[in-house]
Amino acid sequence: MENLKVWLKPEVVWFIVGIILMLMEMAVPGLVIIFFGIGAIVVSLICMVASPSLTVQLIIFIVVSSLSLALLRSWFKTRFFSSTDGMTGDPTVLDEFTGKTAVAETAILPGMPGRVEFKGTHWKAESDQEIAAGEVVVVLEKDNITLKVTKSSSK
Repeated sequence: MENLKVWLKPEVVWFIVGIILMLMEMAVPGLVIIFFGIGAIVVSLICMVASPSLTVQLIIFIVVSSLSLALLRSWFKTRFFSSTDGMTGDPTVLDEFTGKTAVAETAILPGMPGRVEFKGTHWKAESDQEIAAGEVVVVLEKDNITLKVTKSSSK
């Protein structure tokens, strides 16, 4: 029974909740949950040096989580998830697509996307030109899960 009392101390509970929330950030995209984990860890630290009531603990949790979310999220996103050119993600991924060739699996018409095969994977593709199925195309850019392509100048 004494062992259970140790695990039910507010500082231990808040710490475990904080760690769980931070780990959940790895599974859920969006860079939001981690700030609630930070709030829980801060409350845990405060509970180690003082004995605030549950109401005060919840207020601290909400205030710290909200402030850290509002003040630090954009900094975290630019620090960890953007490249120097303003594109989101790793800049080497852009080089993996741009300028490379693919093969049109279906016809691609302006305003009517088609499909291309690039590195053994099938991609949705858009173009400003009419491209017939089987033609070789050059990837101009990657927009989420769509490749912007143009006809290849080499036959």
